[in-house]
Amino acid sequence: MIKNKMGKLICAFTLIVSTSAHARDVTGAVVKYTDLDEKISQACSKYCKGNRRGGYLKRVQVTPAGRGVYRVIVNADLVNKHNTGSLFGIGGGMGWSYTVSVRAYGTLYGSNCNLRVDRIDIINDRLGIGYLAKGEEGKVHAIANCKRFL
Repeated sequence: MIKNKMGKLICAFTLIVSTSAHARDVTGAVVKYTDLDEKISQACSKYCKGNRRGGYLKRVQVTPAGRGVYRVIVNADLVNKHNTGSLFGIGGGMGWSYTVSVRAYGTLYGSNCNLRVDRIDIINDRLGIGYLAKGEEGKVHAIANCKRFL
């Protein structure tokens, strides 16, 4: 009985490790061949707060899920930051800063290059700007020449 439970545990661990081992970081290719990073930056410049705000694409990961289907995870940060500068040239100044983290989960179909946005998680959304990203849930986007990301 113990051996059987240990065997199941080892199988589960192997599945997790092998699945994550096949995950591919395609962030560089996404930045190079799409405008996703620019759209994130533009959205933040419009909706984020502070004089040092910025939207950043952090990571895009693609994992094969079988039969030409791929799981996609996109991480982005919407930085809300304000700095008033130093007082009399002394110290680092005063201000505030917080980051809204966005994690989007999608399914990419290699046969037709359609990406369906399955779910979006928003963390630390003090401004309520997450509704912009949440509005993408369920939408399907055509990804031009998606094979380069697979």
